Amino acid sequence: MSAALDPTRSASLLASAGTGKTWNLTARIARLLLAGASPGGILALTFTRKAAAEMRQRVAARLQELAFASDADLPALLQAIGAPSDAGTQARARGLAESLAHAEVPLKAGTLHAFCQEEIGRAHV
Repeated sequence: MSAALDPTRSASLLASAGTGKTWNLTARIARLLLAGASPGGILALTFTRKAAAEMRQRVAARLQELAFASDADLPALLQAIGAPSDAGTQARARGLAESLAHAEVPLKAGTLHAFCQEEIGRAHV
């Protein structure tokens, strides 16, 4: 398992296009949510708006996959992202898509530029 998927560790990914960054980031976000993080407590930053939108879409798709996987397939999907496949984790995985959809504060995925601009704006209030 990639250390970047471990929700107990801080991680950053820096790699070339096509190396699996988005897969790793969406898997990490799923792991963070499985570990009890609230969607609003997660910030994913990337370089382009297109990549940020794709990140949000892929996270939603991954959580839908977990929610609607067959009982036979769910353990393998969890193991693929380095998560335990015990009954409690499976039950949490089934509810993540709905939790994300109804989160009071949504998961934030944006660009590094927008994040920095927002922080600078807060400093000048």
